[in-house]
Amino acid sequence: MAIGPASGRLINLLVRSLESPPILELGTSLGYPKIWLADAARATGGQVTTTIFT
Repeated sequence: MAIGPASGRLINLLVRSLESPPILELGTSLGYPKIWLADAARATGGQVTTTIFT
């Protein structure tokens, strides 16, 4: 299920509240959630790891 802008902002805010978080994204959907996660990871020194299910 893809997330919308409001959910994306919430995820971004939650990740930004952490210090250098390791983030694991399971599945890629349309890539939209990863944009929010990557933006927050960059701001906090974290890293996003993604897996793709085929």
